[in-house]
Amino acid sequence: MADSKATSNNKTKAKTKSTKVKCSICKKEFDRKLITKRGNRNYCPSCVKVMDQRNKDWDLLFQYICEIYECARPNGMMFKQIQSYKENEPYNYTYIGIYYTMKYFYEILEKDVNIEMGLSFVPYYYDKAKKYYNKLYDIIDTVEDFECNEKIQIIKTQIHNKVKKSKEIPLKGLTEVTYEENNKDSN
Repeated sequence: MADSKATSNNKTKAKTKSTKVKCSICKKEFDRKLITKRGNRNYCPSCVKVMDQRNKDWDLLFQYICEIYECARPNGMMFKQIQSYKENEPYNYTYIGIYYTMKYFYEILEKDVNIEMGLSFVPYYYDKAKKYYNKLYDIIDTVEDFECNEKIQIIKTQIHNKVKKSKEIPLKGLTEVTYEENNKDSN
């Protein structure tokens, strides 16, 4: 009898353990119903969002590389450079960060890319691109937050309609008098 209770307790523990699954990224345990399985990996809801965004960023970077280098896919050197920039110190760059750096280099600075050099320019322009886009998005946020409070104000002014009357001075008479006076003095 004691053995049957111990066996039933072990079965209950096994059932409760089997309903909990570890997330492959954050390593926290979650109920199996909340876990999303992709390939051989399990992801919790928040990590699924992170993975989806990372995949979108990778796709964007991949397509942009193919577009500006006019190739079907990045070459092995480019993949190695991306991996190095992403995983190694002091870089720890993100896919979207590399994408924006390339966009800054190629579109904003209008510099040419060289397939033989790959992405070697990224470390030199990453911080500059980050600064540029942060400033750009700050400006965009400021413009979006700006409220134009147009108020029509009526300003009353007084108009003075006084016209000064001028006297007409006959010029013909002045010149004759002046000429005659000059001739009298010379005699």
